[in-house]
Amino acid sequence: MASLKEFADKVRETASIVDIIGSYLTLKKGGANYKALCPFHQEKTPSFMVSPAKQIFHCFGCNVGGDVIGFVRQYEKVGFKDALEILAKKLGLAVPRFAVSSYDAELDQHRTILYEIHTLAAEFFAAQLKESRGRKAREYLKRRGIGDKVFHDFQIGYAPAGWKNFLRLAKQKGYSEKALEDAGLIIRSQREPVHTDGRMAAAEGETRGYYDRFRDRLIFPIFDALERCVGFGGRVLDDSEPKYINSPETHIYKKGQVLYGLHRAKDALKQTQSALLLEGYTDVITAHQFGFANAVATLGTALTEPQARLLKRYCSDVFFLYDGDEAGQNAMLRGCEVLLKRDFQIFVVTLPQGEDPDSFLRTSGKEAFAALLDAKEDFLQFFLSAAAAKYDLASVDGVEGKVKAIDLVRPLLRSVGNPIYLQNYVHRLAEFLGIHEHLINMYLKDVGVGATTSVRNATDKLAQGIQEKRLDQLHSAEKGLLRILVEHTDVRDQLKELGEASVKTDTRQSFCTDFDPEWIFDARVKKWVRLLLSGDYVCQTDSAQGLLADLLDRCEDEEEAAFLREVALWDEAIEDYPSILEEIILRLRLRFEKAKTARLSEEIQQSYTQGNQDQILPLLVSMHSDSQRIVKQLKDQLGL
Repeated sequence: MASLKEFADKVRETASIVDIIGSYLTLKKGGANYKALCPFHQEKTPSFMVSPAKQIFHCFGCNVGGDVIGFVRQYEKVGFKDALEILAKKLGLAVPRFAVSSYDAELDQHRTILYEIHTLAAEFFAAQLKESRGRKAREYLKRRGIGDKVFHDFQIGYAPAGWKNFLRLAKQKGYSEKALEDAGLIIRSQREPVHTDGRMAAAEGETRGYYDRFRDRLIFPIFDALERCVGFGGRVLDDSEPKYINSPETHIYKKGQVLYGLHRAKDALKQTQSALLLEGYTDVITAHQFGFANAVATLGTALTEPQARLLKRYCSDVFFLYDGDEAGQNAMLRGCEVLLKRDFQIFVVTLPQGEDPDSFLRTSGKEAFAALLDAKEDFLQFFLSAAAAKYDLASVDGVEGKVKAIDLVRPLLRSVGNPIYLQNYVHRLAEFLGIHEHLINMYLKDVGVGATTSVRNATDKLAQGIQEKRLDQLHSAEKGLLRILVEHTDVRDQLKELGEASVKTDTRQSFCTDFDPEWIFDARVKKWVRLLLSGDYVCQTDSAQGLLADLLDRCEDEEEAAFLREVALWDEAIEDYPSILEEIILRLRLRFEKAKTARLSEEIQQSYTQGNQDQILPLLVSMHSDSQRIVKQLKDQLGL
């Protein structure tokens, strides 16, 4: 029994480093050596050298180097033993069983048998597709537009109808029913199997007790990163159910550790540094056929940690092309959590309603699909847009919606390992929701894996903070109103002419909106606005500078003067002040009317408690016919 070192020495002796590296890169002879563009860093002038005499490689740009095994390890992103297996396959060498413990030796032998069985099955299914009984499957592939090249690249096959087609072949090859069952390719029968024509299998002297798992189905072999067949997916050729059946998990196949299509996508992943993450076999196959060779798919589960580790070997960016429904969004959320821990850049590509990558490519073509990829959104923007569609974020009552939006992306933010990325995401989230960054940071810190009460307390604290921020924004709006009145004589003149406040339906046609200083909550702002709109106030100059100087002279103390100076220097020049003024006034009145409605509700409750029944009806009429109507109209005008 050979040792690992002995076999490695044999591989080094057998392999030509020029031939092996030449199967990965384009080598050009230069003197005694060969050169190429380095695959391990970006360069325009070749600095990667291969020496056939010394059987080594070295890059003078990034200092990576080694022997033939070292090259395969770094290029394929695999361990020492896996690199040996890859080289052995290229060189036609049998991989010996190495000296290990009796348990490991037995398990290793068992895995070897499982790989052999899967290879036999893949060859059997591929051969059946070419036979006359595979005609129905070939016609299906033709209707789906799957061409010959990609058909062969992915080794698509066909499992013929009948109970024991593969079982008979495998037993003839010497494999036991127990081994075939462990491979997941046959199933123990709970009753006597029958043929499709109704004949009992036992009547023909066939083996009883087991039958083929895959029957009358199109077969998609599943390969691991080392291009070994480890499982299968089988699809019906009609509308019967179940649509798909898949290999069970075995000692060589864990669906959360394999990505469909990775064995064909590895080079494209490295070249583009990006992966298109899809959901189905045909999605991946069609993507490759149309030239998007960096497409891979998860196998019926949300992206897992092992799959993320696999992707990290080859690329830095991931594009999700999942269904946009709730199930698809949830799968993307879980996938993003995993990817963010490994510092991936994550994007979401939105397909038209009812389309998947396969159908879209076949109906709209390569250029349209490329345009969709160019129109990608980064993951945070996608989920924020989803939150905006689902929750009330824009209105003055949007506190609860904002809390829900933060809660939606909270698992993602808590998964970010890079603090610089996290700061950027928090900043963008705060800007999108119009709240302070420290509120989000506080919430992320407060909400851990503790009890529900702690989560509820943190949520209440966040809601309170957002409410305070909203009030801060309205206070700023009031200051903006005062600033506009100081700087623009035309606004003061038109607001003076307004009569009793009422809501018009055409206020967006003019900045001269109905207005009452009572809508202002800040007493300081209210005082100066009342003065400026008073018929008794006269200023000797119309200039903003002169008006401000006059107002400062009228201040009762330094605190008032400081407040006015703060307003004057509060922001840069306010552009497009008519539309800004209109927005400010509408929001101030909306707040005023909502507070009025709240007061009426309190009065109704108090009258009910005190038994003053005769007062309740007038209050209800006032609330429903006046304040609530006005609130609705204001919301409509603001587009809330």
